Amino acid sequence: MAEGFRTVVLNENYAEAATTTLSGGSYSGSLPITLLQDRDTNALARTTNALTTSTIIKADLGSAQIIGGIAVCNGNWSLDSTYRIEISNDSGFSSLLYDSGWVEFPGFTVDPSELDPSDPDYGDGVLRNTLLPEFPLNLVHVLESDITGRYVRISFDDTANVDTYLEYGYLFIGRAFRPSINYSEDNGYTPAADVNDVFESLGLTRVYSEYGSKRMWQARFPSLATGELFGSLTRMLVKSRTSRPVFVVIDPTATLHMQSLSFLATMQKAPAIQQLLVERGTTAFEFREL
Repeated sequence: MAEGFRTVVLNENYAEAATTTLSGGSYSGSLPITLLQDRDTNALARTTNALTTSTIIKADLGSAQIIGGIAVCNGNWSLDSTYRIEISNDSGFSSLLYDSGWVEFPGFTVDPSELDPSDPDYGDGVLRNTLLPEFPLNLVHVLESDITGRYVRISFDDTANVDTYLEYGYLFIGRAFRPSINYSEDNGYTPAADVNDVFESLGLTRVYSEYGSKRMWQARFPSLATGELFGSLTRMLVKSRTSRPVFVVIDPTATLHMQSLSFLATMQKAPAIQQLLVERGTTAFEFREL
C-alpha cells in the first residue's frame, strides 16, 4: 500500500434523499436519470447518445451539504474516457467551489511496467476491465478536503463509446470518513467471495447454483481519538446503520488496483469476540459488497 494514504468511507448519501433533484443530459424515457437514485446497481440510466452534452448528471441537493466524495456505479465507460466534477452553490455553475478538470478514470490506465508481459495491454499500459468481468466498473472521486455545496455536475467525455450511449447506476454523493489513523495491517480482504447455493442429491452429487462474486473487507482502526470516535465515526454508524449503502475506498491512491479496491457496500461492526484484546479507541468493521 502507498505511504501516507488513508482509507476513505463515503457515507450519508445525499443523492438518494427525497430533497435531491437530478437533471441534465439526455436520457431514455424508459431508463431515466432518476434510476441513479435506485440502490439496485443493475438499474441503469441510459443516455440517448454519447455526446458530451447528453452525458451529464446534475444534482441539486436541496441545500448546501458537506461533500467528501462522489461515486457512480456500474457504468459502461470506454478505457480512454474522461470525466469532470464541479461543485457550486450556483445552479448555473458560473462560480465554482470545486472543479476537478477533465481527468482519467481511476484504475483504467496504469504504468505499463505494473502489468505482466503476458497481458495484452502490456505495451500501452491500459488496464482492461475485462480482466475482472465479475466486478462492476465504478467511478469514484475522493476530494482532498470537504467542500460544502448544493449543486454537483458530473460530465463525461466518451463520444466514441462502442455502445453509442452511456449507462450507469447508483449515484453516491456523500460525506467522507477519513480516519486519523489508518487501518492496521492485520485486516482481511476477500477479493471474490462466491455467492451461490449448493446441495447434494441422493446420489451424493454436489450441485452448485452460481450467482456471482462479491467482495468483503474487514478493517480495524486502532487508537482513534475520543472526539473522532464520538464525532464523525458515530455519525457514520448512526446514518449508515447496517442496511444503508456506503462506498469504501480502501486505498484512494491506488492506480493498478483501484477498481478492485473500491466498491459499494454495507457495513457493520465486527463481532465483539474479535475485539476482546484491543487498545482503547480501537474499533473494527466488516464491509460487504452490494
